[in-house]
Amino acid sequence: SACCRKLPPSVLAPTWAERSDHHGRKALTQLGLWGFIVSMTLCGLVLGFGLASIGFGFTRPGFTAGASLAVPLAEQGAVAGLITSANGIAYVAAPAVGMALYTLDPHLPFAVAVLVVLALAWWSRSLR
Repeated sequence: SACCRKLPPSVLAPTWAERSDHHGRKALTQLGLWGFIVSMTLCGLVLGFGLASIGFGFTRPGFTAGASLAVPLAEQGAVAGLITSANGIAYVAAPAVGMALYTLDPHLPFAVAVLVVLALAWWSRSLR
């Protein structure tokens, strides 16, 4: 996953960047996610997860750049650092919290995830 996520910005982006905006990034991510969801074999899971990670690898730098460009020049470095550190802490905190909840009850991580998604949906509607 990490190799597939780091491959696009460093190797593929210089050659595929403009074309991926029109017909690659979103389709590649969706193909990988659907392959991961419907796969019944280990090979299919690995391939689907790899394709999805490559698609996410194309998306993440743009997300960070978009957030940093939305603020004045003097604050761009701080915002880019904040976005990147929030993504990084999610890689550590999410598995730790998920496992802690799972030890209490195997259904608890999924219930908490549903509650978080519902809270974010409600919050995003209040921003409009």
